[in-house]
Amino acid sequence: MQIARAIGTLVTAGHSSEAFVLVRSLYEHMVVLAWVCVSPEERAGLWIGASHQRGLTLYREAQRYGLAALSDAQVASMSESGTRLPPVQAMAHGVDDFWPDHIPGFRSWIEGVHQDNVLTVAGLYTAVYRSASALAHGEGGGIRGIIAEDEQGRPIITLGTDPVAHLVSLAVPLFVMGLQVYEYRFDRPIGGPAGEILTGFVNGAGE
Repeated sequence: MQIARAIGTLVTAGHSSEAFVLVRSLYEHMVVLAWVCVSPEERAGLWIGASHQRGLTLYREAQRYGLAALSDAQVASMSESGTRLPPVQAMAHGVDDFWPDHIPGFRSWIEGVHQDNVLTVAGLYTAVYRSASALAHGEGGGIRGIIAEDEQGRPIITLGTDPVAHLVSLAVPLFVMGLQVYEYRFDRPIGGPAGEILTGFVNGAGE
């Protein structure tokens, strides 16, 4: 919810490129949630174990600088046996394999039929996660639309149209897909503004 609000704040302020980095993060959150909720009895432990591994790595790195990133009690509660989660793209395919049969709005990834459908979760990996990588990691491609060349080939700053502005709107279906998985798996209806968005999305998907 907080990521979605932050995206709205940035878009309102005219910072679409910065918002798109958060859309990428929102996509990853949705994919992880949906992947874990396919089989929470099995995968929740994997998710927690991966979190422990990251926490312990942070703890050890911080020690080099004399910093206490975690308390002794927190470290003691973490397992050393955790492993990394599968790559985001692999989890996205797993989401496409399961959720379309259970929730409206999720689209099937069928070999030879819908394999090129960008509106599958795996398709959105390219449209969102991969597209925003340059912005997220500070690569040269992240300055497209901001830095251009003049007639002599010299770099100049341009205030032209933001090339990713139209992609930021994908935050809405990504947010709703996460809500759908939560509501389905935990059987807890979502109300308020989020519930209204969810209802509109589901009704639109059924038309």
